[in-house]
Amino acid sequence: MKKFLYTSLISLIALTGYGQQDLSLVFLREVGQHNFANPAFQPEYQVNVGLPIISSNYIGLSNSGFSYNDVISKENGSLYLNLDNLVGTLDDKNYFEADANVDLLHLSFRTTDRLFLSFNLSARTHKSAMYPGDLVDFIVAGNEPFIGEQLNVSPTVESFSFAELGFGASYKLTDRFTVGGKLKLLGGIENATTNHAELHLQTEADTYHLTAVANASLLTSNFQRMDEDGFDLGNLNFMNNLGFAVDLGATFQASDRLQLGISVLDLGSIKWKENLYEYYLDPAQANYTFEGSPINDLFKDGEAPYNAIIDTIQDNFEFQERTTSAYSTSLPVKSYLTGNYQISNSLSAGAAIFMQHYQDRWKSGLGLNLTKQFGRVLTTSFTYSMREDTYNNFGGGISLNLKPVQFYLVSDNLLNAVYHGVTDGKLNGYINNAQSMNLRFGINLVFGQRERQPVPSSLGEG
Repeated sequence: MKKFLYTSLISLIALTGYGQQDLSLVFLREVGQHNFANPAFQPEYQVNVGLPIISSNYIGLSNSGFSYNDVISKENGSLYLNLDNLVGTLDDKNYFEADANVDLLHLSFRTTDRLFLSFNLSARTHKSAMYPGDLVDFIVAGNEPFIGEQLNVSPTVESFSFAELGFGASYKLTDRFTVGGKLKLLGGIENATTNHAELHLQTEADTYHLTAVANASLLTSNFQRMDEDGFDLGNLNFMNNLGFAVDLGATFQASDRLQLGISVLDLGSIKWKENLYEYYLDPAQANYTFEGSPINDLFKDGEAPYNAIIDTIQDNFEFQERTTSAYSTSLPVKSYLTGNYQISNSLSAGAAIFMQHYQDRWKSGLGLNLTKQFGRVLTTSFTYSMREDTYNNFGGGISLNLKPVQFYLVSDNLLNAVYHGVTDGKLNGYINNAQSMNLRFGINLVFGQRERQPVPSSLGEG
């Protein structure tokens, strides 16, 4: 259990992040991975071959509650942790989250003027931890502000990794209306999901007695097979943890210049059957009452029985382990609503609304975009996005088409990094102030670019 908790903690700290939002990739139409956001999208090239491992690599990171600079200050050359800034500022629920995807194989190709097929083999992972704002307030300010109240300050964790085998098709029903879908076979690698979690803290108004009672259950699959070097994939049978998911999408050519799109992604779940264990806290044992003054004063005189208290807490709140039965987890469901307006043959403007639902949480983002094509070789894209109460995300992408080799890179806040690199000569300012960041890059082989349909010439060339 200690190995599991240690590895999970390191993973969450190393991958504190925000769920996948490819708001910039939506607008790079010549990139085959463009249809990851909507399976109805048909790339400009007739054949797109993703090179193994390097065709598409994605990582998305963030913390919804605070940035590095909110809690770390520097004085006289030394770094100081200052959590006082967070007291009273956090939401009821705050999240560390991360998504990472790697395409092992990717192929998409046009079979007729109307039908476009795709295939991918990918490895995906999602990790998240929810921490209540009251938990941070309690840690920083102690229990004195909460005398007479009962708090539920239990964090929750979610972690899953899986292999995805996808088969997609996009079909043009009419000259204006295109539909698409992808069927995905999922093989679960590991999972840890909070079944339920309660950590109640009650401070009595008259006596200042502080009572903590926990009731928690964490379901896991294959974490028993983890060691310090990670998983031994040779001992895992992905098909023992089997799942299915679908992506659905459609586009509508509203006019010669305007295309609208809608998609829903990752509708599905995985059933976990292999190497199953439950880690739990029983409230009959997981309880402790500190009888004394407010906890704020516990260590003021340096005489408090610190070791005895910690030993008692560790004994009472030690997770118990037992095998458990099969269970299922759903994937985070994502959706895009897009619009793209062709200003000229080489310049377009677009907008994308992103939404995601996972368990009891909704989150969203809005991206506004300008894309400029410089002949057949270079495409550049600029995106401004709003997400999770942050409004300073400036990103975009580039596609360099040295046929048959195509290199692309997109990020929803890449230009923030460029700004800090130019103004202070380093990326520390970008990393320290960012609450979210993402990046996707890759190398494809592309063949047979289709002729672009010219737009009406009334607005001229871009």
